[in-house]
Amino acid sequence: MLSWIFTLTGLAISFIFTNLDSSSFIEALLCPIIFAVFLILALIKLKNSSHSERYVADSASSNTSHSSSMDSWSISSGDSSVGGE
Repeated sequence: MLSWIFTLTGLAISFIFTNLDSSSFIEALLCPIIFAVFLILALIKLKNSSHSERYVADSASSNTSHSSSMDSWSISSGDSSVGGE
């Protein structure tokens, strides 16, 4: 949660200070680069969080819908001779 706050705060602050028409190096070049970095980080975090939530939902539904593989197994005594002496 703290990383989301840091990412969104950095995104907002860099957006506020971005001024492409400015003669200042920080406002014209550095802040747009920082904004792009924070935007990419936010998109990666969003993708990863939605992927992990989907994985948890899929694993929870798969655990309830499948029966155990041990249910269909039978244990034999190991003595397979049918006639014999």
